[in-house]
Amino acid sequence: MILQMFDMKRVSVNIVAVSIAVFLAFDNVIACSQENPDYLIESIVDELSDDEEVRFGDEDLELLSNKIKINNITDTEVLELPFLNLFQKNAIIAYRKEWGDIHSPMEIAMIDGFDRELAYKLAPRLDFSFKTKEYKYTPKQILTNAKYDFLLRVSANNNSGNDYDGDLHKVLAKLKYNLDDHLKMGLTFEKDAGECFFYVKNGSFRPEHVSGFVSWTGDKLSVLLGDYYVQFGQGLSMWNGTYFGGGIEVSSQLRIPKGIKPNTSSDETDYLRGVAVDLELKSLTLTAYVSYRDKDATVYVDEDTGGKYFRSLSKTGYHRNENERSKIGQVKEFIAGANVGYSFNSLMLSANINGLRYDIPRVSQSSFLSGSLNFVKILKYSYLYGEASMSVDKGFAAMAGWYIQPDSYLDIELLGRYSTNNYHNVSNSDVGDNTLSIRATMYPAKKLTVIVSVNSSNNSCFIFNVRSKFQMTRFASMYLDYRFSTKSSEHTFDDTKLPLNISESKHKFRLNIECMPYNFLTLRTRLEGVMLSGDVGCLMYNDIAFRFDSGISLLMRMTCFDTDGYDTRIYCYENDVLYSFSSPAYYGSGYAFYILLKLPLFRNVDFWCKIGDVENIDRNTNKLSATVQLRACF
Repeated sequence: MILQMFDMKRVSVNIVAVSIAVFLAFDNVIACSQENPDYLIESIVDELSDDEEVRFGDEDLELLSNKIKINNITDTEVLELPFLNLFQKNAIIAYRKEWGDIHSPMEIAMIDGFDRELAYKLAPRLDFSFKTKEYKYTPKQILTNAKYDFLLRVSANNNSGNDYDGDLHKVLAKLKYNLDDHLKMGLTFEKDAGECFFYVKNGSFRPEHVSGFVSWTGDKLSVLLGDYYVQFGQGLSMWNGTYFGGGIEVSSQLRIPKGIKPNTSSDETDYLRGVAVDLELKSLTLTAYVSYRDKDATVYVDEDTGGKYFRSLSKTGYHRNENERSKIGQVKEFIAGANVGYSFNSLMLSANINGLRYDIPRVSQSSFLSGSLNFVKILKYSYLYGEASMSVDKGFAAMAGWYIQPDSYLDIELLGRYSTNNYHNVSNSDVGDNTLSIRATMYPAKKLTVIVSVNSSNNSCFIFNVRSKFQMTRFASMYLDYRFSTKSSEHTFDDTKLPLNISESKHKFRLNIECMPYNFLTLRTRLEGVMLSGDVGCLMYNDIAFRFDSGISLLMRMTCFDTDGYDTRIYCYENDVLYSFSSPAYYGSGYAFYILLKLPLFRNVDFWCKIGDVENIDRNTNKLSATVQLRACF
């Protein structure tokens, strides 16, 4: 097995040599990395996945995977675009208000903050079709004018375990209905590996997990029934789901609230269920929402009083055996809230209030109340943003940020966060530690970008990150990352048997080289390493990707890894089927590979298949996995 490991590493080194040779051989094709939607997802995951796996909702992946109708989306949706800064987003909004629809990349190049190169990099991500006309729909048009999207995904691996009641397949089925972006409906069924398709509760059969919604979006009024997300402010008071941000990039800390959005993901816990209404009155936006749903939890009985209580809600969504199914729907959760937003020129203000009540106490408290104030002020060369929130038990949290562009060669962002120990928000989302951070992006040369990030928090955590990006040729690019962090953690020693706080330092580096010698071929090599308290780890992978105009694509990756233990694990982004991705943690010694194929079967039917294998030589384990997905749009 050691010889096999050596051979794999030798193959990887050979691929690196071939990649560099290709870089030097071709100098006549424009790099198109930004055109690939996987590039956007991967760049976000790489920045966030340091000590844990990153998760996005399906609707976020859908935003990155599909073309964006730049003339159909609302101003709020323009602000949600993950690949532009706030100045560029507001420039698009102002341009559309003055001149109407945007017809081509050349027109984008004329907007303030854009140039010809950036406009053509964005062009493959945009749909320039005109705005949808208003209709008075007849029953026949409701059926025939709509777009239907059906997706079926089945995956399994040989390591799922066999002590569960259900089969080892993970199944996801989704059906979407869209009538000119006005009337939308969605239905999602999901079952994890080890779960049964149906379970018995109160004498009746129930499906494992079903989520659905119906929404109507008009000029002024929007109504949503079913399952949905609520995102307001900067996430201190009320925020369900994920957001794009949190990396080292300047301007990545500002959250753009989506307000009310339907839940189209397979997540089983982090969403609301009920009704939400959104009303726009010129510069004023009024939103109200009510939710009532069952939540999974372990319920305890107080020995003194005999009363019931629970400590925390279960967020895994797993119901694979009798013990896990005993937690289903043990707690009833009721949430009601409202938000008022005001927008005038370059100023955006909002106020949010939320109330929550459980039918049994959470430890000793059954109701929670919190409210917040949020602002964003756009100036000529900078913008300010922040939020302050207070809970009913006098807990307090606040954050403020300042983004500035003193000249075209420098971007700076300052951010501060503060919260008291007794602060609790209704959505149970993490507001983060008390933190002060600074980020700077510099452009010292035409083809060179340098990003520096420094974070310091009250829990003895310090992070320093520097990234340099270099466009070597018109078709080849590379970046080098270095990250230094210190973190205090508890350790118990045999002689004292008392936990002591020990500060640990971690060094991480990453070298990523990518080229596109032909329009259909992309080559990539990555080296990554980590050092922690004398332990080391390294990882290397090589990608070869083919993407043809016919819609056929094939990606192959070979990965080698060798770490001293779990503490030096390395998370690595992996491409996956549409609306999905993974970032597994590699530790120990071994190698992995996967093949991802997309194949158009018919005019509106696509097929995906991913087959992978992970060999851990030190643990003598092997994990085979396979995923197949079928998507039909008509």
